[in-house]
Formats: sequence, structure tokens, C-alpha cells
Amino acid sequence: MGLAGIVSSDVAWGSAVGSETGLGGGAGAGLDAYTTEPLPTESKLWELPNVIISPHVAGRLTNYNEVTNKVFCENLRRYLNGKKLLNLVDKKKGF
Repeated sequence: MGLAGIVSSDVAWGSAVGSETGLGGGAGAGLDAYTTEPLPTESKLWELPNVIISPHVAGRLTNYNEVTNKVFCENLRRYLNGKKLLNLVDKKKGF
């Protein structure tokens, strides 16, 4: 069974990825955003065999403006009509 999570690299580094034992049981992490970008060559993250590093482009869409404009307009319509907005952040859950 796999597990996917979206966190910043400092959160991942401070937890299982950066621990002495690393991620066990075949688990791994894919990281896309870092405290310092680009990720410095001296970062210990480069050395972990169970980590995939990408250059902060995982969320790029060719039609990003079109998609975000649609969501914005829909949320504006919902807001003006007193309805629940799309894609709300749950601060208690952390996303």
C-alpha cells in the first residue's frame, strides 16, 4: 500500500525523511518545494535513496490561468450567493 502526502521539504526533512532511519517499509517521498530554491547541492536530501527531487514544477499546467480563472469566477459566484466556496483550506488539517 502506498501513501501520498503533500508537504514542504522542511516538514518532510523534520519527520521521517530526515530521521536517522529514513523511510522504512519501501516508502519514499517526492519533493517539489524547498526552503531554499533551487535546492542547494550540499542538501542531505540529495543523498536519500528513497527521495525523488523535482525542480518545483509539479503543479505546472499549460492552461493554469484558464483553470484558476474558472475557479475564481465560480467562487465569486458562490460567495455572492452565500454558498460554500470551492477548495477551502482546512487549517486544522493543515491543507
